[in-house]
Amino acid sequence: MPEIFTVDTHSFKECVEITQAVREIVQSSGVETGTCHVAVLHATAAIIVNENDDPNIGVDLLAALDAAIPDHD
Repeated sequence: MPEIFTVDTHSFKECVEITQAVREIVQSSGVETGTCHVAVLHATAAIIVNENDDPNIGVDLLAALDAAIPDHD
């Protein structure tokens, strides 16, 4: 059964941690084995899978994206 949750952002460019929200949905589903498919339904957003031991990973990711694809290019 599909589950939908929303994410509020607070700046023009932002990384938002969604692991706990996804974990709660999977746990409450009662499914013991299978695949969880996570998708974003917006043209200017993306799902990125990355480790998050370093609290600056989001900052580093945004800096790398800015270097690779400058605004308005």
